[in-house]
Amino acid sequence: GTGTPTVMALVGPTGVGKTTTLAKIAATAMKRGLRVGLINLDHVKASAFEQLATFARVLNLPFRAAHSVDDLGYAIRDFSTLDLVLVDTTGRSQRDPQSLNEIHAMLATIPSMRTLLVLNSTTRDAEMYDMAQRFSVFRPQGLVFSKLDETTLYGAIYNVPQKVRLPLLYFTTGQKVPDDLEHATAERVVS
Repeated sequence: GTGTPTVMALVGPTGVGKTTTLAKIAATAMKRGLRVGLINLDHVKASAFEQLATFARVLNLPFRAAHSVDDLGYAIRDFSTLDLVLVDTTGRSQRDPQSLNEIHAMLATIPSMRTLLVLNSTTRDAEMYDMAQRFSVFRPQGLVFSKLDETTLYGAIYNVPQKVRLPLLYFTTGQKVPDDLEHATAERVVS
């Protein structure tokens, strides 16, 4: 490694499956031989904290919880020898701009932070545009569509990335870690 890990945060509304998606990305990266660390940012939702802690134990990955900018900085420094650090953010309602700004302020303290926006593919297109708009404060570098196995309408997979001008990076297709994660290839989108 170069001594500076890739740091990636997953953001998105409550209940879209960010924590499970994060575990899938972690497990996939491990399969590729990368050293991975997990950080849970802000444990307002104790269940998400527990869920990520459990994934960390199962995958045998280093795990930290960060409740402040300082905690986050320490955790990133602790993980400086790793290849990839994945940050799970607490699900917040996109209707609560103050809490989105708080999370953004914390993430913004990490210079190389990348963010991915996770959206539930069962959500109506118009709502997805609205969510993408509200989460644009994070300047996400890409989209993840979760719960592809639960929808019958696939138009959003094409429409939303076009409209919000973000590349589609991953799909999730179920609860299994890491199997139910797919790279969003053009062929897959077309099918």
